[in-house]
Amino acid sequence: MSIEIRFYIVGDDGELQSDSVLPLSHFGSCPQIGDVICETLRGEAEFYSVEGRYFVQHTGSFGWAVILRKREQTLFERKLLDVWADDDDFWAEVDREEDAKKERELRAMLTSKGKRKG
Repeated sequence: MSIEIRFYIVGDDGELQSDSVLPLSHFGSCPQIGDVICETLRGEAEFYSVEGRYFVQHTGSFGWAVILRKREQTLFERKLLDVWADDDDFWAEVDREEDAKKERELRAMLTSKGKRKG
């Protein structure tokens, strides 16, 4: 049985809303109180402050319950996301170039082997 992290968002009405469940290995460690989580996978960037965390041992499951509260992003955080996206683009281009080089080398090797057999 693996340790999971379950995220709960405090709604405007003060109620907890279940958000997501991920294995601890996804993060490497459990987010700490005071951490900020930026989530962009569902479209627009949303920022959450970690307000609490509880280790829960329940029949059949155990892991961390992390309590989040949505908040507005700062100008600094907007800049951080822009730089992060630029880094993603840079490394994606590096990966594309390396893949293209490997493909060219493989084609050259297969072509030279084909010529030797003939």
